[in-house]
Formats: sequence, structure tokens, C-alpha cells
Amino acid sequence: MAKKLQRKLSLDLPPDFNEKNVDELCQLLQTLQDKFKEKGINGVKLKNLTDAEQREMGISISERYFKEPGKVFNDPIHGHVELHPLLVRIIDTPQFQRLRNIKQLGGAYYVYPGASHNRFEHSIGVAYLAGEFAQALRSRQPELNITDKDILCVQIAGLCHDLGHGPFSHLFDQMFIRKARPGKKWEHEEASLKMFEYLLDKNGLKDIMKEQYGLEDKDLVFIKEMIGGPQNTNAAQREEWPYEGRGQDKSFLYEIVANKRNGIDVDKFDYFARDCHHLGIQNNFDHRRFFLFARVCEVDGVKQICSRDKEVHNLYDMFHARSCLHRKAYQHPVNKIIEHMIVDAFLKVDPYIQIEGKDKKMYNLSTAIDDMEAYTKLTDRVFEAILSPPSGIYFCSPQEKEMMQVEEKPEVIEARKTLQGIMTRDFYKYMGKMSQKQKPKKEIDQWKEELAKAIPELKAEHFEVVVSPVDYGKKEKDPISKVYFYSKTEHDKPFKIPKGKVSRLLPEQFSEHFIRIYSKENITNLEDARNCVDLWCKEKEMICQWKEELAEAFPDGFTPEDFKIEVIHDANSKVDFYIRSKPDEPLNVPKDRVSWLIPVDFPELSIRVYLENNKTSLEAAKDAKRHIDLWCTKKMIRQWKEELAEAIPDRLTPEDFEVVVTDDTNSKVVFYSMSNPDKPLNIHNDGVSSHITQHFPKLLIKVYFKNDDDTTREDAKEHFELWCKKKEIIHQWKEELAKAFPDEFTPEDFEVVVSTVDSKKRNEDDKSQVYFYSKTEPHKSFNIHRDKVSWLIPEHFSKHFIRVYLKNNKTSLEDVKNQVNQWCKRKGGKP
Repeated sequence: MAKKLQRKLSLDLPPDFNEKNVDELCQLLQTLQDKFKEKGINGVKLKNLTDAEQREMGISISERYFKEPGKVFNDPIHGHVELHPLLVRIIDTPQFQRLRNIKQLGGAYYVYPGASHNRFEHSIGVAYLAGEFAQALRSRQPELNITDKDILCVQIAGLCHDLGHGPFSHLFDQMFIRKARPGKKWEHEEASLKMFEYLLDKNGLKDIMKEQYGLEDKDLVFIKEMIGGPQNTNAAQREEWPYEGRGQDKSFLYEIVANKRNGIDVDKFDYFARDCHHLGIQNNFDHRRFFLFARVCEVDGVKQICSRDKEVHNLYDMFHARSCLHRKAYQHPVNKIIEHMIVDAFLKVDPYIQIEGKDKKMYNLSTAIDDMEAYTKLTDRVFEAILSPPSGIYFCSPQEKEMMQVEEKPEVIEARKTLQGIMTRDFYKYMGKMSQKQKPKKEIDQWKEELAKAIPELKAEHFEVVVSPVDYGKKEKDPISKVYFYSKTEHDKPFKIPKGKVSRLLPEQFSEHFIRIYSKENITNLEDARNCVDLWCKEKEMICQWKEELAEAFPDGFTPEDFKIEVIHDANSKVDFYIRSKPDEPLNVPKDRVSWLIPVDFPELSIRVYLENNKTSLEAAKDAKRHIDLWCTKKMIRQWKEELAEAIPDRLTPEDFEVVVTDDTNSKVVFYSMSNPDKPLNIHNDGVSSHITQHFPKLLIKVYFKNDDDTTREDAKEHFELWCKKKEIIHQWKEELAKAFPDEFTPEDFEVVVSTVDSKKRNEDDKSQVYFYSKTEPHKSFNIHRDKVSWLIPEHFSKHFIRVYLKNNKTSLEDVKNQVNQWCKRKGGKP
């Protein structure tokens, strides 16, 4: 039975049409007839009228296909969903069906047993949500003139946006192809466009789309643009509006499937819900609520999808949920090493796997992306093909008379062993980890060489360095900075909401990178090797942190890459600073100003900091010294704020303190309450002031605490004095320890660390602030003394561990330990 597209011509009636009589209504129809004759509109012209021309004539043309019913899918996430007949035709093709054999989450299935879902069901879910979202916008804002054809195109784009994924999804394009074909810029979106075109041609769907469903060439362009962006890159660079499928009046349609502006799209909505369901993780974002509060507003002449202002918290929660999914699942340490093992296996067998493509030409794993006929056959099954080759995928050319035995190729044997390691949980050995704000660029090869020197048993190629980024979707940027909102009373006035107006609890940065080190080979003493790598990671974290802090301390224009830091193991711990113009002459920065910068975890280190930036204003050594002094002061301030917050339990945080540093010949420290900033608190702090005089001369430091509560203020005074006393005692102890080793050590060669272990309330019973009631008198509250509870409750609720570290190893370590133990005994402590 022939299937035809039904078109409906509608007439826009005036508001008072119900008051018009028969003659007046006939006159209205006659006017429309005259317009048709005047413009010479026949059937072809009527079909091609633009939306603007239809509005001018007071008519609207809608297209709907009624004859063929859709198909209902029972989806575990969205329930029973009905898809358009054209979508069903696309689904019932080999090119789409291959998505049944491509895992949505790559190697995560080997970590989370429930993560067995594939790209097939995700694509159906995205198609459904794309149609629902477009329909919601049309129902809420009819003036947008969203047609049935628009909705159908959006659904097709949602259905086909992942056609180009290779084996194990992102593992293939983001890891394997980049290593197998370095220098080739290839993403799965590019393959999705090629596969979509191949799918239409191979299954004869282009003519069906045009003849039976009314889709034209510009509609196919529109679909491709929603998947992969502007198709004419040269035109996109020249013109303000880069798209050809739809005009600027329908720019919002490009934000439904893949939102390039802020990342809020139905692709995320589906994988949030679907991945959480299969991973067993709670999904707190409700896309249906987002649909209800979404509106299209005009921003700088472009129509964008905006949200209600009250939804800003939910959107931040959505991006936070994304980062949590990355941290818990996508970047799970076991998942990432499994994916790296799969990639290693693929790289080894790449030259030997042969897949038949167009005209019987053979392709391997990395070149199959160049031929869609070959790429159609490439799915997760290649994993099983390496373990035990199935028919249709060969390890040699099928034209050869005798099939090559897989076992004859050592690379294939090694690849099979690697994949068998995944199946038996014999993974690469975890060695250590660190974190950085910035993604490492060219350092990874250098790191492998350094690790090989630290562990002679291994070579550089035996290490795997895995970088796992975790962010809010826009790398280091705030994704909400690209989102516009509208208010309840003014729907047509979009505006941005600054992060500071939303909540103080939002993160200051929106990305971080976890770097994990693994060994591909077995190690004789794994624990010693891990300790070595752990120390190396801590050194790298310290270097990274110093670079970022120095870049902040220097004037605008400096980045962490402008600083080079060398760490040398040396018994004489020290820090030296250099500038590029004088690489052999250290800046004259006082030793006591910087020696304390070396953490106690790194004794016997000599650190050299080079300023690489060739800025003439900083070639003078005195200018660089000034900024280094500023950096040292900032580090001291940060350390002080943390210590002060710890000194006042359960009351203040480091952010509750403000530390102001000014130049002054009379070095001292003064404490204030923010409620009375002109009257210093009467606190004895000779020990702290002497520390300032020695390490940071000619500085006046004012410490403000922001809590204005009277009780907290008096409590803070007591704790401030205790903190000052602690500083004074530590300084005194350092001098005593130095005297025990005359002519060998100075006070700066020692680090004294005080660690407190308590039950939150320091020397108080933390139950003393808890009130109880009885069964018979629930309205009367009372305390319960610990003696009435149990004799097993401890007498004290806090204790202190004092650890003494030596930075310079100039003499026998055993002699030093004996001397320090004797000193501890004299102090009345337990060595």
C-alpha cells in the first residue's frame, strides 16, 4: 500500500472571528484567494513557502504522516516509548544494529557487573528525549513555529548521534586511535556522520525519506549539523550564522541533542539516568523538571534555550553529578587500567587483524575507520576475536591458501595474554597516584624515565601513566557561565547568574586531574617500589603546587609553565631561586626565609627554582626577589589560617580568618575581632612575633577572625594564646635541639610537628553538650555525666604526638636519634 505524507493548510483567524457573519467570513476567504492569485502560488510554491511568508499571508502549513503506525519500545529507563516509523526503519539496519555490540561504558563492565548496557539502547533513549523536549517547547511556545518535520529531524539526530562509536566506545577514539595513528585528528562524531550517510545509501532510505516522509536535502544537512556541527567549515568561519539546515530563527533546535554552548542536552539526560541505573548509583537529576522550566529566549539576536532562575541550583547539581560519575565509574582506577590493557592488546594485534571492506579491500583495526563497510563489522567482538578468532575476522589475508596460525605471531600471543589477565583479574600493578589542577602535556615520557631511574628493576616502557580528568563538563570553566535564565515575572528577559550570587559552597575550580602510575611487569619487592613511587608522586605534587603558587605571586602574564623546578637529593636541604638571565647565580634570598618551605616529608632535598619567562621587567634580581618574598609570605599566611582554624575546635574554618600583611620596621603580630577591627585583642604572642622577626623581618601582620559572637570571641582569645604559646615552645625546642649538636645544626635544620588526636571537642567530653530526655518525662532535658554511663569511658579526650624531623643529614642518623630520644625523656615525654 502506497504511503503518503499528509499536509494540512490552516488559516489564521482574527481575534473577533466569532462575531463575524457569513458574508464577512466569505470576504476573508476571498482576500486569501486574491493573495494566492496575486503571488501566483501553485502547489509547488505552496509547498516551499517559508515560515515568514506563511505568517505574512495568515496561513500555516503542517505536515504529518498518519498512515504507518510507530513502534513501541519498552525501555527500562523511560518506560514505554513510541518512535516514528522512519526511526524504526533506521533502527532495523545492520549499521544501527551493530550498536548492540558496543558497550556504553567501555571497560567499566569489568568493574561494575551491571554496566552491561550498550550504545543501542542509549541511542533510542536520546531519540525519545529529543522528541519529548522539542514537543515540550512547541506546546509552551507556539510562536516558535516548531514543525513536525523539525521534531522528526531532531529525533533522527538523537538516534544517530553515536553511530560512529568503535569498540568499547570512547576507548577506541580517545585512546586507541590516538596511539595507533598519532597525528590523526579523528573523533567518533566524524565517523557518525560518515556512517549515517552510508546507512542511508546502503539501505535506500534517502528516497524513502523524501518521497514518503517529506524530508528534503536541507533537512539531511540539518540532521548532520546537529550531530557534528557546521558542515561547511569555510562558511562557518566567514559568516555570523554558520548553519545551513535551519535559519537563525530556529537556532535553539541545535541545542537539544548536542549543546555545544553549555553542554545541557538530552544526550546527557539519558546517559545520566541510564548509567546510574546500571551502575547502581543514585541519580538526583530530573530531566522532566528541566523540560517543564525550559523556555526559548532571544540573547544577542540568537534564540537560546534558557531555564528558570530558581533552577540554577539543580543545574549545578547536574554538573556535579557528572563529575561524581566520572570519579566513581568512568575514571575508576580499575576501569582505567583495564581500558589501557585493552588498548595495549589492540595495538599489538593491529597489523594482523584483517577486516573486509568495500571492493574486498582489507583493513586492520586502526584503518577500518576509513571505510564504513569495514567499520560496520568492527564492534566489541574484536576482544573475543583476539582470545579465539571467530569467522569473518582474520589474522591474515583470506586470499592466502593456508590460514596463518595465530600462535605463530608473538604479538598476538602477548595480546591474548594481556586480555586473559583482565579475565583473571591479573591487572597491571598499581604503584602510586597524585593529583594536579592542570592536565600534563609532554611530561609523561619524562616521568617514565625518572621512574625507571628510581626503580632500576623496571624500564621506562614498563610504566603506564594514566591521566583521569574529572570536571563539570567544560574543563576548568564554570559551565553555568554559559547558561541564561529568566524570571517568573519576565519570561522574555534572559540574564546570567554569577556564581557568587548562587552559593558560597560552590567549588572555586571546576576541574582536576588524577594521575595514577602502574607497572606492566611484576616486581620482586612491590611494597618497596610503591614507597619509592609514592615519594616521587609527593615531590611532583609539591613542584606542581609551587609552580601554581609562584605564578599567582608574580604579576599578570605568568603561568606555571614559566617556572622550572629541579629537585636534587642532597644532605644539605635548601631552596635556591634563579632567573633566566643568570642561571648560575642564585638570588640572594635569606636561607631562613625559604628553608622551612621544604616539607618534613622530604628531608635531604636541594630544590632549584628557575624563572624561565623572558620578561624584561623581571630580569632585575631585586624584582624577582620581591615576588618570591611575597610568595613565601602567602605560604606562611595559608599555613597560619589552617593552624588557627584547628586551634578553635568546631567553631572556625581557615576562611573565617583574614590575614593582612604590611611593611613595618617593627615586626610583630596583632590579633583582632572583625566586630571591632580597630581594637587589638590583648594576647601575649612574643613567641610568634619573634618568629616573624627572624623569618619575615619588617612585616606587620594583622590577624582578624570574622565570627562576631561574644562567646566565640572570648573563646578565640584563649585559643589564640595557646596557639602563640605552641609556636613559642616549638621555636624554643628547635633552639634546644640545635644546642645538643654544636657546630652541626641550626634551629632551621629541625622541624617539630604537633599532631592532635581527639573526639572533636579536644579536652572535653563531647557528650557534655548533648541533652537527653526520659521515657516518662520527654519534656525535661538534662545532661548525663560520663561517670553515670560507664567506667570504660576514657578519662581524657585528646592526646598529642610530637614528632621531630631532621632536614639535614650531616652526621650519623643513629647518633642523632639517640640524642633526640634523650632530649624527649628530659621533656617528660615517651620517645
